[in-house]
Amino acid sequence: MVVENLGWKEFLKLNRGKVLISLGVALSFYLFRFLNTLLTYPDATLIRPINYTSLPDSLIILLVYAISILLNAILFYPFSCSLYFLYHGFREKRFREVIRIKKVLFSLIFLNPISIATIPLVLLFIKIALGPHMQCGVYIAEVLPNSYARRDWAAGKDGHRGD
Repeated sequence: MVVENLGWKEFLKLNRGKVLISLGVALSFYLFRFLNTLLTYPDATLIRPINYTSLPDSLIILLVYAISILLNAILFYPFSCSLYFLYHGFREKRFREVIRIKKVLFSLIFLNPISIATIPLVLLFIKIALGPHMQCGVYIAEVLPNSYARRDWAAGKDGHRGD
């Protein structure tokens, strides 16, 4: 493995090991999501038994999962390339030379599954935080005399003292 002058073309060159690592990362990502959903919502029926009346629906669901795993394998391919180079650098006792390559570090930091999964959440947060704030259209006409809202409002617990 040549470490000096490693270009993007050589870094991303297709290799059986890189493709297998990428498929393994995509499958483990889906396995983690499946187990997370199963443990978070134990009553959810994630695995439905296949009955022969809904066989086309089950095949479509399997096809969608297969396509999404393949798309994630393509998305995680640069990360798997960096894992491949790290593994071979560690095996050949050239780990320090491999870790100095900027492409490997960039792929490990920014193109890993956790970073890719959090990018939409960060963009949504930025959109909510910096977006225009609109009124929701709720108007409170009256608060009943003995309600908790009246006591909190009169005591100024929400930061605004009511009259």
